[in-house]
Amino acid sequence: MATDASIFGRMLKYCDDAVKYAAGAEYEDFIKNELHLTFSAFSLSQLGEMAGRLGEDFSAKYPQIPWRAIRGMRNRIVHDYDNVTFATL
Repeated sequence: MATDASIFGRMLKYCDDAVKYAAGAEYEDFIKNELHLTFSAFSLSQLGEMAGRLGEDFSAKYPQIPWRAIRGMRNRIVHDYDNVTFATL
């Protein structure tokens, strides 16, 4: 069984990956690049998956992190991908 520390380490890698795939791209270029878009969405969905595997004690230590929103983002990507909007406000 994975430890919270190893799960959190994987989460950091998925964050780095999502940033790497989008780095330097203007929104229009990013949204048209299916490879980068797909890998970014995968990384974000995995981030949410890992957040769901963390123990309650670990999550409680960091209440400033929006754990529920991270898990919700994963669910939205996985279950409603066609309606995901990638633009930020």
